Amino acid sequence: MEEELEGGVPHIQNGLSTMSPVDFNNLIGRVGCIEYNLYGDVIMLGSELGKRSATSKDDYIAFLEGDIPPQKLSIETDPNLFRNTDKKQVIERLLRGDVTLPEKKASESEDKRAIIRRYELILLRDIMEDRQSLVRREFAAHLDEEKESSIRNHFARREAVQDVDLNISVDQVENLKHAIRQGLKYPERTDGASFDYARVLEFLEKLAIIFHWDIYESSTLGYRNPKTNEHTKLRWYAVILCRWMEGRGLKYIMNQALQYQTRNPERFFINDYQMIRYDGSRNHRNIVMANTLKAIEDQILFSLSNYFLRFSNEYKKIHDVESFPNN
Repeated sequence: MEEELEGGVPHIQNGLSTMSPVDFNNLIGRVGCIEYNLYGDVIMLGSELGKRSATSKDDYIAFLEGDIPPQKLSIETDPNLFRNTDKKQVIERLLRGDVTLPEKKASESEDKRAIIRRYELILLRDIMEDRQSLVRREFAAHLDEEKESSIRNHFARREAVQDVDLNISVDQVENLKHAIRQGLKYPERTDGASFDYARVLEFLEKLAIIFHWDIYESSTLGYRNPKTNEHTKLRWYAVILCRWMEGRGLKYIMNQALQYQTRNPERFFINDYQMIRYDGSRNHRNIVMANTLKAIEDQILFSLSNYFLRFSNEYKKIHDVESFPNN
């Protein structure tokens, strides 16, 4: 386990407070994966310096030997978060052989939709593998052997199976496999060094269809301008992604972002949901730079990185290759 180091002193902190037993065990439990590894190594750094923030050997022993308080999932503790009507709708979709959420309503919370989708995919995997779990038990009142058999029959005929990646569903994997077989591949460098913005955007637009970003990433990758129906934010991310893949420095990327915003003043997001016209003022330039840093952290290095990883893995399987020239 890698701890936070403050002034060279190891300590276990979660923000300003001491890490709880649940946080500690969750952290050390992240080594390895139970389906693929029999064990993993956790390295704990201790200090006997007597400093207030330091973690001693006794602290670790207390964490390791102490009991973990009983925990409950949100599906158990918050009846309004996942209601019986939500559970019934999940089962109705699975009985149709469908795992695609309907388009988001204006009144719906994105957090709740994400939770419903996650539980739906967990339930599907549990049913297909006939595995008893807390999630499956929560749905038990709305399921019987006949319904579970019908769900298995539907999804046993699918080309893909629901795996451990609960961010990607079987329909998305099937879409991806089909697109790769039809020739979809990563955009190539145009002159050995640069990436063409139009080609990168075209590739991202295809991924948007494959992975249903309009449904599952409606506030970011799949956001559409209500007036033009364009993937406004995706165009912005494509600019940053091109420069990032070229290995450009942060200053260069910032300058490119500012130039893009100057050329496209009507596509300026002052916050996650509100667009106004960019005027080039110091305040607006600061917002562009803050948005750029956030896009690099949240979209380039996390969301798109995960989607690209899935694309790469499927591409390698289908074309029997181990790496890409422009990986």
